[in-house]
Amino acid sequence: MKKKFRAVSVGSTPISPVRLDLGYSINPPYFFGFRGTPQDLVTAGVNPCGPTSPVVSQCQVQNVSHFQVFFSIGQTF
Repeated sequence: MKKKFRAVSVGSTPISPVRLDLGYSINPPYFFGFRGTPQDLVTAGVNPCGPTSPVVSQCQVQNVSHFQVFFSIGQTF
């Protein structure tokens, strides 16, 4: 992995084995991905971002949200 991503988070719950955490990603990762319906992705075939794909215009740079919610079952260690 070339780049490290940092995040700040807090979380607590009175129910011991179940935990809900809210995190804030300081620098969320960006990636080149497909933005469309599941049916568009099926229609696109094996390479939806290839030059011959009928849905190549739906391939664009995207990023993960700054806010992340994590649900955990089990004790922390």
